[in-house]
Amino acid sequence: MIGSGDFNFSFSGLKTAVLYAVRKAQEEDSFTETYKKGLALEFELAVTEVLEKKTRETIEEVGARALIIGGGVSANRRIRERFEKLTEKSSIPLFLPSRHISGDNALMIALAGALRGAPAERNILRAQGTKKL
Repeated sequence: MIGSGDFNFSFSGLKTAVLYAVRKAQEEDSFTETYKKGLALEFELAVTEVLEKKTRETIEEVGARALIIGGGVSANRRIRERFEKLTEKSSIPLFLPSRHISGDNALMIALAGALRGAPAERNILRAQGTKKL
């Protein structure tokens, strides 16, 4: 993925490799907490490296004047730090949401799915914001 020569990225191959590593470790009875933490770190480092390299190349190719990152991945400390350094080196601003509002969309998707079949009287959403003033 990192040497593909384009700006596309997909982590399906990496996720499959992790699945096989987990299965093998379970079969060998070596799927310990230490193993899990190490595997998670390696996954995080690999994803971060690909995102940073492809973003850097894209910034250079298109002459980007700013970088905006959103979604659940933007809550990751390591990724945030790498993009902060990248944009400093590139002399462009970085726009990131606050970490407390950068969560994964899984909850929103699950809620939307649950409400899709809910009776009309239960189909009212009420939210209490967490934004600190």
